[in-house]
Amino acid sequence: MRRTASVLLAGALALGAIATTDGEDLTEHPCYDAETDALAYPAQQVWFHESDAKLGNVAAPATWDTSAPEASVQAGAGAGTVTPGFAGLAAGTPADQRAVFTGEFEGCLDTILFDVYSFDPTNRTGTSGNATPANHNFGMTITIDGNEVFSGGPLQASTTLANEGVGPNLNRFAVDVGTTLQLFSDLGFGTLDGTHEITVEIQSWYVNTGHAVYVWDTTEVPSGMTFNGAVTEEYPTVG
Repeated sequence: MRRTASVLLAGALALGAIATTDGEDLTEHPCYDAETDALAYPAQQVWFHESDAKLGNVAAPATWDTSAPEASVQAGAGAGTVTPGFAGLAAGTPADQRAVFTGEFEGCLDTILFDVYSFDPTNRTGTSGNATPANHNFGMTITIDGNEVFSGGPLQASTTLANEGVGPNLNRFAVDVGTTLQLFSDLGFGTLDGTHEITVEIQSWYVNTGHAVYVWDTTEVPSGMTFNGAVTEEYPTVG
């Protein structure tokens, strides 16, 4: 299927890294740190937590904070949501059929790294006998300070398969939001520092044999994000 991912406003791509072009006066940048004489992006790891109900797509959006899950699924902890795949996304799937996470981040923002656990359909179709899950494909929308800064799919995570198919798979990926926020700042739509109101919506893309189920908030499935984490092969940039 043709890739349709896009970062809002193609001009953002021309800006390159948020860190700047040669000759720019960094001292005028809102993320400038005088102690290091460089732009500073504080890293912070957060974990998703259940909201008003364990089934996320029939309740308020899940939230996040800096406390890792402390209870196991055997103790009754955990939450999740069922997503219907590409057919629903293409038709404009309502938010209650996606995994929706909302919260804040305070400070300068550049990248967001994701750790998302999911139970995935296999690759088996009417013409293929392959039952091994592949890298997770998904669609995603990120809204920051009321502005949709990223939306598209299919995107592909780096997926670590569950042991012998037992348990959820771990999907890792990164989004570079710094470039887009720089553009919004230039246009007066947002700023690079301060407190950011962020909403993340994720939905499985392919529906070969069933729906994908995203899960979080247990010691076994500590789904969450790292703001301003380092992009590596383990966390490939999507979009």
